This record gives sequence, structure tokens and C-alpha cells, in this order.
Amino acid sequence: MTTIHHIPAEIWDYIVQLLSYRHQRNALSISKKFHELARRYIFRSLRIYLVTNTYLTHFRDRSTSLTNSSHDGDDDDDPMAGSTSHRLMRRSWELLKRIINDPGFASLVKELAIVIEREGDCMFELFTLKDALACLHHLEVVHWYSGSVSLSSGIASAFPTSLRALRLRSMPPFPSVMHLSGLRDVQFVNVLPIVNVLSSDSTHRWGIDHGLEPDIQDLIQLVAPNLARLVIPHEMTEKLPMHALTNLTELEVVCLWGSELKGLDLLLRHLPNLRGLVVIGEVTEDTILELPLDPTILPQLSSFRLQFPALLDCNNQDIMCRLCIFLSQRQGLRRLFLTLEAFEPDGFHQVFEQVCRMYHLRALGFLLNYPIQNEQQFQRLVQFMPSNLRAIHLAIDWRAGFDLGSPMFDPLLNRFAYMPKLTFVNLDTLTCKVPIDPDDIAGYGRNVEMVGVGRSLWDVERTEEGFELLPRAPWQSEFPMKGDFVDADHEWVYRYH
Repeated sequence: MTTIHHIPAEIWDYIVQLLSYRHQRNALSISKKFHELARRYIFRSLRIYLVTNTYLTHFRDRSTSLTNSSHDGDDDDDPMAGSTSHRLMRRSWELLKRIINDPGFASLVKELAIVIEREGDCMFELFTLKDALACLHHLEVVHWYSGSVSLSSGIASAFPTSLRALRLRSMPPFPSVMHLSGLRDVQFVNVLPIVNVLSSDSTHRWGIDHGLEPDIQDLIQLVAPNLARLVIPHEMTEKLPMHALTNLTELEVVCLWGSELKGLDLLLRHLPNLRGLVVIGEVTEDTILELPLDPTILPQLSSFRLQFPALLDCNNQDIMCRLCIFLSQRQGLRRLFLTLEAFEPDGFHQVFEQVCRMYHLRALGFLLNYPIQNEQQFQRLVQFMPSNLRAIHLAIDWRAGFDLGSPMFDPLLNRFAYMPKLTFVNLDTLTCKVPIDPDDIAGYGRNVEMVGVGRSLWDVERTEEGFELLPRAPWQSEFPMKGDFVDADHEWVYRYH
């Protein structure tokens, strides 16, 4: 007679992989066998926090100011449970020591995010971090989240040769990373709004440490044959070794304040295998006008993102026409994110008409700047959303004076109900709280697995009786990792949130 003990380990491993993080944690205590299976996924992605409570409280306050729901959860996720920064730093210390002392545990870690506020407050922790990095022989991805602390050569030199993705805000001296010849994903520029956490200076949202361009060029030359994803400031586009980047499949250009992006059209002509193009930051009209209209350029393009806080020197008609023509030549796109701040409402709908024809679209994001005034405008907006979407991000001006649960938003919720493949919804705001409750999103979107409102994220755990929203801590939402998302489309549409 076949019993549960006869089921192959590979089947159990697949089952545990499909469980939510909460249930994977519960599986640790079932048996030794399940403990070994579950910990592969629980400890695959780790965050190390070197921050103060003031720093974390800012995220909590900003998150709750943008949504109508609070972060109610267990003690591990409740930002008000004791001294949060001390608890997270203590846990981070324990994880680092476990990595150093337990090679089996260290082998589980594939992705590591370091969140650091001020270098002077955590010198001893940084020494421990360096020792731990030297033990992570299977580490593949490193994120360095900081608004003011650059990666030192001492830490960089400890990165294992197994590293495949290095996502930094600045470039350490080249000699300290020249052993990382296997990198396939490199990022040298700050692309997250975390530098604004304790500052109101919006010009620091996008940034890079200048003076290290020669080091960046040396590293790109080193890894160029294997390089698949590259995130750089716009000023380096003219300095790339285009002849050596033939294998590049994703290019993300961050436009910094004070100068224009030049040579984009020429660069794209030399990247025949490019599948993903991202242009974000302080974008000017000339940047958009450099988008190639020839369909033979970028023939494999499947994802495109144009995202900026404010368009400079814009000419509405020229930009709209250029963008519409560009999209009309890219009907095979699977992922699309557009900022349409420069357009009047009529211009929006000309772009939407192009989106309607993209039958292969799986992930869609829009950032609009005009307030939705009535239900008719909302209906016009949602009717352009393809029914096959798996992930959607919508950031608009919600200040119409309607209370939570207003019937004005029923068309959007009803649209979710007729999207059978939709598993991720993220609603953002430009001015005020998002007036839609995450429970309504999960209720109408019957297959939705994750909900985002403002700067808050919830996992949706469904049972036969209904569903439960499991909140994530605000700082987890602010410092996302690839391992936080069950689907690559979810991670892509949430990126640069």
C-alpha cells in the first residue's frame, strides 16, 4: 500500500515551494524532512538591516499616510513591537553569525540585501558582514540599499566569485571587484527613492558617485561577454563598448539632473538581442524623441518602461505622436510601463488605443497626472486594460473628494473580476490616500495573490472559506528583492515603486 512516505522528495519539494512564506515557516516544525525542505526557500533571500528606529519609523509613517489600511500583523512584522531597529539588527547579527559558523546554512543563501543608514554607527557589524560574505559560496545576487553609504573596497573584495548580479548605488574601486568576472547583472546607480527618506531634496532621488567612471568602464569591459542586464546613468551611454555588448538583453538608463541623454538611438542599433529597455529619471523631450521608430531596430523587444517624476521641456503633441508610433511598431510587447504626465486626457486615450492592441501584454503600469473626476472617466480608463494581464500598476491622482468605497471605483474593481490571469495589483497615489481598500481588490480579483496600495504590500492567502490579507512590513516593501515575488512580472511592474 502506497503511503505518504512513498512520495518522492522531489514532489514534496515542489509542494513546499508553492506554499506561502507563512506556511513554509510552519513547515519547519512538522518534521526533520520538512524542515530541510522548507528552509531552502525561507532562507534563500535574506535582508541585513543596519539602521536606526527613526529610519524605519519614517517608512511606517509614509506607508500608512498613503493607504486606508494599517499594518496589523504578528510581532515579527509589527513595526510597533518593541524597538524595531534593535530587533532587526539583532536578527541580522544572528543571521550573519549563523552564516559564518554553519556552512550548510550559508549554502542556502542565494540573494542578500544590505540596508544601511550610516556607516559610522555600524563599523563592527560591517566587519562581521565582510566575514559572512566570504562564507557565502553560493551567493548569486547582492543589493546594497543606502542613500549615503558607498560600498567600500573591503566589503566588495569579500564578494564570492559565484555572484551573478551586483546592484549598487555606486562603484567601488575596480581592483576590489575584478574577481567577479561571472557577473551577468550590474547596476551602478541609485534607482530607488530611499535617499529621500530623511531629506526633502527631490533632486537626490536619482544619483551616482561621480569620479568612478573609469572603474565602471573597466568592470563592464571585464564582464561584457556574459553581461545580460545593465543599469547605468545616462552620461555613460556614449562610453559603452557597444561591440562587446552583443549579448545584452536588458538595458536600464537612469537620466540624472542637469544634462541630456545623447546617443540612445545609436546605442540601441548595436544591441540586436535587447529584450528589455528602461528609461527613468529626469527625462527630457529629446530623450523620448530618440526612441527608434524603425521596427528592425530592437526586433526582440518585449518589455519597455518610460518612467519619470516630471517631464522637462515637453511638447505634448510631438511626444504623443512619437510615443504612439513607437508603440504601434511594438505590438508584441509583454511588459509596458508608461508615465503620461505630459499629456492632456485626450492624449492619454490615443496611447491607450495602442495598448488595447497589445494582445500579448502580461504586465502593465501607468502613471497619470490628471485627477479622475467621475465614474465615466474611470470607465474610459479601465476599458483599455487588456483582459490577459497578470500584473498591473496604476498610479493616478485620486483626489476627487470621494470616500472609501465610492461607486466611482466600481468599474475598476469589476474589471479585475474579469481578468482571470491577474495575480498582482498595485495602486499608487500622487497626492492623497488611495481610496480603495485592499480587501476589495482581493475580493474582486479572485486569483490575485499580492496586493499593493500606496507603499504597502499584502500577500493574499486563500482558503475554501475566503481569504486573508497578510501584511508585509513597510521596510520590506521599500527594499524589494527578486525572491519577494512569486512571478517575474510582479517584480518587474513593482520595480522603481
